[in-house]
Amino acid sequence: MYKKNAFFLFSFLLTGCSIGPNYERPDMALPKNWSIPCHKSQNSDRWWQGYQDPVLNNLIDQALTSNLDLLIALEKVKEARAGYDAQLVNWLPTIGLGSSVQRDRNTFPIFGLKKPYDTWKAGYDTTWEIDLFGGNRRMIEAAEAQAIGAEWGLKAAQQIIIAEVVRTYLQYLEFKDLFRITNETKSNHDETARLVSLKLKAGGASVFDAHRATAQAYATAADAPKYATAAEQARQKLSVLLGEASDLSKLDVALPQFGVLTPDLDSPVEVIRLRPDVMIAEQDLASATYMTGVAISQMYPKISIQGFLGQMSTLQSNLMESRNKSFTILGGIHLPLFTFGRLQKQVDAADARQQQALFNYKKTILLAIAEIESLVNAFNNEKKRYGHLKLAADNAGSACSIAKKQYKEGLISLFETLEVERAYYGLQSQLVESRSNLGIIYSDLQKALGRGG
Repeated sequence: MYKKNAFFLFSFLLTGCSIGPNYERPDMALPKNWSIPCHKSQNSDRWWQGYQDPVLNNLIDQALTSNLDLLIALEKVKEARAGYDAQLVNWLPTIGLGSSVQRDRNTFPIFGLKKPYDTWKAGYDTTWEIDLFGGNRRMIEAAEAQAIGAEWGLKAAQQIIIAEVVRTYLQYLEFKDLFRITNETKSNHDETARLVSLKLKAGGASVFDAHRATAQAYATAADAPKYATAAEQARQKLSVLLGEASDLSKLDVALPQFGVLTPDLDSPVEVIRLRPDVMIAEQDLASATYMTGVAISQMYPKISIQGFLGQMSTLQSNLMESRNKSFTILGGIHLPLFTFGRLQKQVDAADARQQQALFNYKKTILLAIAEIESLVNAFNNEKKRYGHLKLAADNAGSACSIAKKQYKEGLISLFETLEVERAYYGLQSQLVESRSNLGIIYSDLQKALGRGG
């Protein structure tokens, strides 16, 4: 009977109980559908292949391997996992090997021991704090949540880097295209200025017209250095994203077309479960919940066991003799009685941190929904804008050709010719910027949907 009771008591001491709140995912009302109709999502893990650009694909593969921010995030995952593993064995006894000598003085000598005397010890020491009320278990749960959060942090870093590579690459191509368009337009303005000069010699144009045509040519040329500088900045940023000073000479390609890009979305509930920032916020909430239990456990009794197994003697010379074998087992219990409210305040602080994590989790979800809705709307509007600009630029190009011909024939003035050329140049530039924006918005949307990585 006593053995049976002792067994159940020992089992209880081992398993104990976990005080404090258990984590449960908070209920939060989410819309069933998006406000803007979208296609159902297909397999979009490598969504950037939709740009149909092999150079971009290679850049992203390189960034996912060598980007320094990703390597830092990977080390954070290792750190969090190691912290979890350390907590996992924290409830086990600690065993050490050591030796000591202690000098004592007896007020009343007993058993023939002179005063003072030495006690020599050598052997194994062990200490064990029994996790009776689950403080260590809550610490393990909190560490596990932090490790999971770190893994989501790595995924978030991967998605951010992919989107940044796409953005920077498209901006680089945009500035290169703008540089090219500027030089081509400068050549057209030079040709117009040459025609004016010929007319001036023939008496068909004024000095004012010649100066105005030349001024427009140089005004256009002034944009070229600006675009060259911006392109080089984007090129250098790409090197940083790739994690090394790479040879980016192969980037001299034209900005690709994006007619095949179409937003495709899962339901809001499915999307939220893929967002790393939401999952990180949830794991922060779980960790804060478990840490509240840790704070509460400090108010309960602590039970500890200490033991010694080895040799003990009053003389160093015979310490290792078999007759001096010794063992000690000590049990103790500690109950905090008077802490002047310190432990309760620690619990209050843990509760406050849990509430902060809860509010942050809810805010993160709301921001995620708003970001996705905004990006879908922006993509659709930019696509319409691009279509209008394309038609406008095509018509302006035709008008420019007609205007130059009619100016040669004397049917229209130089002012009308220069205005048509200026409009065509502006529309070409806007068209390139819109095409780049369309690709960047699509990239931002894929990141917002938690894809890639």
